[in-house]
Amino acid sequence: MRQTLAGMCVATCAAVASAITLWDQSNLVQYIGNPPLLTNQEIPPPDAFAGYSSYVLTDVDTGGDTWLVQDITVYFTNFNANYGGQSAWLGVLQQARLNVAPKAGSLPDNALDPRNGTLVNVTVAQVDINNVLALAITASGLSLPVSGEYWIGLTPVVPLQALGYYQEVPIPSPRIGGESAWRNPAGAFGSGTDWMTVAAGPAPDWWIDFDPAVTIHGIPEPGALLLLSAAVTGLRRRR
Repeated sequence: MRQTLAGMCVATCAAVASAITLWDQSNLVQYIGNPPLLTNQEIPPPDAFAGYSSYVLTDVDTGGDTWLVQDITVYFTNFNANYGGQSAWLGVLQQARLNVAPKAGSLPDNALDPRNGTLVNVTVAQVDINNVLALAITASGLSLPVSGEYWIGLTPVVPLQALGYYQEVPIPSPRIGGESAWRNPAGAFGSGTDWMTVAAGPAPDWWIDFDPAVTIHGIPEPGALLLLSAAVTGLRRRR
């Protein structure tokens, strides 16, 4: 019975601890005309452009705390030049590739193949942040414990020929933490197949401070553990 009560307590504590904004990197860059362009899109075969599938990871630091990440949102431009400027992903985009890995250097290890990231369900909504109309792509219902420095990326899985492409919107310089990492595993852009900084890839030089916009919500786990500890202590006293 003791184990059952403990299990119930864990569930109760998790429910009581409310989700907060753990990481807010959503001050979108304002642009006139065409937005900044950065490919962060998995294009599944048999699409003829599958080799251009590219992935972006940004660095996130928990400040030594432990977080229980519940949702991650990335922001893409609402502009789609090839498809008449229409938000064709709305109501159609359903999945994205989630990559989460500890950060041990200025770039992820090349052993981290982003194509092997977890497929997660996502929702898409139009938002207006800093007078920038964008697509907020959110993976929710997560339960990811992280502590320390991490690489985190969410890459929409969308066929290019059918729905076109959008680009991830950055935040203004200066960047937060290290420069973001970009990888085109098939090498279709002619920049190699390894992880590289955005500035070293096909992006223009002025992107040297690039950081993609991302928001992370969840529970600062130490608070939840404190609640758990208090509840368990109470159960013991009542025994």
